[in-house]
Amino acid sequence: MPEVMAGFICGFALSVVVTPVGAIAIVRARGTSPLMRQIVPEGTSMIAVSVIINLFAVLTLTAIGMLLGMLLAGIESSNSGD
Repeated sequence: MPEVMAGFICGFALSVVVTPVGAIAIVRARGTSPLMRQIVPEGTSMIAVSVIINLFAVLTLTAIGMLLGMLLAGIESSNSGD
C-alpha cells in the first residue's frame, strides 16, 4: 500500500509542475496555430486554461502513478520469496 500512495503523491507533484508549463505552452501556441486560436480565443483567462489543464493532469497523472505503484507492489510481493 505505501507504493500506491507514493505513486499518487508523485503523480500529484508532477501535475503541479505540468499545469503552468502546459498553460504557458497553450497560450504561446495560440499565436501560431489557427486551431489553438479557435480552442483558446484571444482574451481567455490564463487561470481558466490552467484550471482545465490542472483537472486533466491531476486525474491522469495520479491514476498513472497509482497504477505504477500497484505494479511495483506486485513485483515486490512476487520477489519476496527469493
